[in-house]
Amino acid sequence: MIVNKYLLYEDRNDVNVTAYILDDSPEMLKGKSRPAVIICPGGAYLNCSDREAEPVAIAFMNMGYHAIVLRYSTYQEGKGGFPDPTKPMPVKEHCVYPNPMREIGMAMLFIHKHAAEWLVDTKRIALCGFSAGAHNCAMYAVNWKQPILTDFLQAEKEMLRPVAVILGYPLTDYCYLNDTMNGDPVAQGLFTISNGSFLGTSEPSEELLKGVSPVYHVDEDTPPCFLWATASDGLVAVQHSIRMSHALADHKVPFELHIFEEGDHGLSLANQTTAEAKGHLNQDVAQWITLAEKWLRKRMAYELPEFTDMELMMQQMQEQVKKSHQQVPSGEYYQVTEILHGIYRITSAEAVYMELFVGEEKALLFDTGYGFGDLKGTIRKITDKPLFIVNSHGHLDHTCGNSQFDESVYIHPKDLELVREHTSKVQRAHAVELAEQTLDYYTNTTYNSLPLDFKRETYENGGCGNLTTLEDGQVFDLGGITLKVVELPGHTAGCIGLLYEEEHILYTGDSINACLWLFMPEALTLSEYKDTLKKAEQLPFKKMVHAHSDQIVGKDTLRYYMDAAETLDYETGEPYVTPLAPGVKAKLCIRDGKSMMNYRDPDFAGIVISKEHVR
Repeated sequence: MIVNKYLLYEDRNDVNVTAYILDDSPEMLKGKSRPAVIICPGGAYLNCSDREAEPVAIAFMNMGYHAIVLRYSTYQEGKGGFPDPTKPMPVKEHCVYPNPMREIGMAMLFIHKHAAEWLVDTKRIALCGFSAGAHNCAMYAVNWKQPILTDFLQAEKEMLRPVAVILGYPLTDYCYLNDTMNGDPVAQGLFTISNGSFLGTSEPSEELLKGVSPVYHVDEDTPPCFLWATASDGLVAVQHSIRMSHALADHKVPFELHIFEEGDHGLSLANQTTAEAKGHLNQDVAQWITLAEKWLRKRMAYELPEFTDMELMMQQMQEQVKKSHQQVPSGEYYQVTEILHGIYRITSAEAVYMELFVGEEKALLFDTGYGFGDLKGTIRKITDKPLFIVNSHGHLDHTCGNSQFDESVYIHPKDLELVREHTSKVQRAHAVELAEQTLDYYTNTTYNSLPLDFKRETYENGGCGNLTTLEDGQVFDLGGITLKVVELPGHTAGCIGLLYEEEHILYTGDSINACLWLFMPEALTLSEYKDTLKKAEQLPFKKMVHAHSDQIVGKDTLRYYMDAAETLDYETGEPYVTPLAPGVKAKLCIRDGKSMMNYRDPDFAGIVISKEHVR
């Protein structure tokens, strides 16, 4: 919220507008304009009451509107107090009608001037006044298009038009007031003082009184009005609201009138916010602001979309989930994205990423995933160049697709036995069972992620492919793309990465990532993993790509992974269970007090580790 006070005259401090401007937010109107309400406090044209100013502005802000408090010209010039009724009142021309009314027009133009800055919908500016302030608003409502305002302000009348007017216990008929005082000395004294301040004379003519009585000037262009008063008001009789309502009805101007049975004059919000004494508290009358909100909504409601961004996102996710849950043929099983020229990321429902590098002369596939779909056919749709196949390590989610290819599959010699174990019939059968009950984490439901034409027997007997070994530093030259093998042990003894030398990108497989597993029997110790991180820090790369993330991260992320390793406290870790390793006891240890809810944060780093590996 922004709150600022602005002077309407350079040489006077007493006439000003205080703007209460709601901040824009990408979670709400997202740069769209809001309606505004100009508030004119009462005070018999002697003062502007604080009780009918800021608290009322805040109430309208709670409805979602900008609020502008106008302190117009009054006799006491913002100093408070009352003049001595026993002494003659010198005339102060600056507070005599029509100046206070014209200052509403000045406030309207001031809002127009700042509309772009404040995001104000200038076609929906309402007025709200109380007592004398309500009289001022009512006078403006019947004169907004008249030369008394348009000529003086040199403004087009549409810039001065209010969309609606709220009148609280208004004085609307000076002639009626003059005729009904019945010799009441208090009423007569206040009337005399008010006349002196507002009209410049203690004995105004009938013509002057009628000229400043809005009931006699209502026409079809008077904006819709909301009026409220109390039947027991002893200062400004309820008949003023009734007579104004009659005039509005006669000219078919939309209006609402609410008369509450009991209540003194000047109740404002009628609650603790605006109370000076107990007499200002009235639960029945306090309903007026809620009634006014409902009424304003007919004219100033936001044009809101049907759904929030979050709801739309959830709908899109549900559609994507629904689509992803649908079984597809093997040939349509994989999603392919070209992230750089000649560099493709390939994935499927298991969220294991494979990388295809297509050079000028040859191609290389880094990992083959579970191999449930037609991976070979997917690759051959992209390129028919001679193909190298390289496994980052021996786990089944990176190697079971090996069997689809006739080409040799390169793997580190320390993972040869592991790959044979993980591509065995038993392990493949277990992978199929898990795929048939794939868990969707968003909906907490399971679905069958296998292709429609999946051949179980063929898959389970697929084996490990035509294995051959590679070594640290070995280079695969594809023609314009050079990939260098880097030993990165930890997750397994034979983990490797590929350094794309031209683009300075390190493809790490599972050897380095934001949530590293160090709990399987084939994993190395925490200290050995730290050595791998130190080695990686010395490599000439700028970015990293992991096999279980769609993000590409900077080299500086290594410091978070190292911090997770250095500060790891097994005892405070969270128990970790996965169907991929039933019966293995492990804990998830995340750095800096974060949780898996922070997984996509750039500084997230965690390690899943067994007690035996903490050394």
